[in-house]
Amino acid sequence: MANELDGMKIAILAADGVEQIELEHPREAVEHAGATTELLSIEAGEIQAVESDINADRSLVNEHAGQRHRSPGEERVEETEHGHRAER
Repeated sequence: MANELDGMKIAILAADGVEQIELEHPREAVEHAGATTELLSIEAGEIQAVESDINADRSLVNEHAGQRHRSPGEERVEETEHGHRAER
């Protein structure tokens, strides 16, 4: 499977409480195949992985959901403080 994903960037979505093995094994597999990975989560900073409900390693988040990059011309819809939807 080496080099099948050369030049690709793969997003891994995870949050606090993810099983460490379920985070690490897919990441290692796609990196072994030549891709780079970025960890995305709902909050910036780090997430806490677990091993059988016991805290394991912490992982640095590359981007959180509010930072998602958009393609040129792609619209972004947000809720305002009054619950109205606004396009940007």
